[in-house]
Amino acid sequence: MNIQRFIVIVAAIAINVAVLASFHGSRGAIVGDAPPPQRTQNMPTLPVITVRPTAQQWRELGRTPAPAASA
Repeated sequence: MNIQRFIVIVAAIAINVAVLASFHGSRGAIVGDAPPPQRTQNMPTLPVITVRPTAQQWRELGRTPAPAASA
């Protein structure tokens, strides 16, 4: 292996380590300066939709509809 190639590879690895270390350090500073989370608001959601097949659809499936539960 040529000594110049070896020096270039070592220099490239050193540069990459330095860049990754600076990213790691700046990420910690960014997270440290972040404001605390605010209270969450109630988000509107869609209502629950219950689908019940009709008697005709049950017949088409070859089944009989289940009896309705009394409330």
